[in-house]
Amino acid sequence: MGDLDEKLDQYSQYENYAIISSKNNRLITDQNKVFIPFRAVYEIEMLVSLYLINYSYDSIEKGAFSMMDVNELSNLLGIAEKSLYRNIVERFFVSFEKIKPIRLNARDNSDRKRMGNVNAYSESRIPAFFAVDRLKVKFLILKKILTKLKENDFILQKMTLLQIEPDTTLETVVFEEYYKYLTEYFNIITPKKEFSHSKHNVLYSIGTEKLEEIRGYLSLAKNSPLNYIMRSLKSSLFVCNLIFTQMDVPDPFYHTDETIIDIRETIADPQLIPSLVQELDVALRNKNITMAEELHDKFELLVKRILKALSNAITTASNGQIHLRVEETLYSTGSIFENEKKREKLDKK
Repeated sequence: MGDLDEKLDQYSQYENYAIISSKNNRLITDQNKVFIPFRAVYEIEMLVSLYLINYSYDSIEKGAFSMMDVNELSNLLGIAEKSLYRNIVERFFVSFEKIKPIRLNARDNSDRKRMGNVNAYSESRIPAFFAVDRLKVKFLILKKILTKLKENDFILQKMTLLQIEPDTTLETVVFEEYYKYLTEYFNIITPKKEFSHSKHNVLYSIGTEKLEEIRGYLSLAKNSPLNYIMRSLKSSLFVCNLIFTQMDVPDPFYHTDETIIDIRETIADPQLIPSLVQELDVALRNKNITMAEELHDKFELLVKRILKALSNAITTASNGQIHLRVEETLYSTGSIFENEKKREKLDKK
């Protein structure tokens, strides 16, 4: 990462924020008008992605389930000697150490009144809300890509505006579409607007240009394009696990379906996306639409369970105050899912 480090040092620094969507502002009154610091979570996630270019998720997974400090996490990610990256870890721990734990053993005491302001504790868990929301958005993007493919009769040329050559693989199209949507989302949550000096001091962070540089590096890193997607998912998973461990919640991704699946193990599976795309690619080349539809439907069912588990994690982090629908996000995603929302309205009519 030497060349990347040198380029990143050229940029100025300023803070950006994400705005909570107009829905679900139940944590505090009129919370959608409040700028929520989020960059510490996003930056630490990108550090994990950089780590996963050369190392496996298994090598750091256990670290996500232990109480860590700045030095331990820096050493785990192998960035203790890199000042830029260590500063990211230090900023992350400013918010991380303020996260209040959830007393799971007190949940069944329904006859006992809680003392104090529960909302105040929930507000400290904003990093958890944003980390889970990002992971949810990534799966929604993957779901959208596969849905577009099915709606366009599994014909690559019809599902994307990209120039498709005869030998273009589904792997290439999925990666390009995923990166395009993730870039749209990145632009939404990292506005280029500069804020006042007082807001700069809320949480000092690296500039958007630096994050753009890291994103570009990640997308061009070695290994297949699908590995980029898996690094993206697993880096979010790591941050979620790290935060929920701080909250003393060993398994936030619980679910109520009859079919029991280990959500963490499923997301961490290195073949989760590659296996699906490769099988779909074979089906398309053989013009086996029946098999393609079966693979799509199977993946959609799996994603639905994952999304439900992530919604449950938001409910847990909010002390039961926020209940999202399966495909609903807590923070604004702009218009990247606009078509799906329009179809949802038509379906309700």
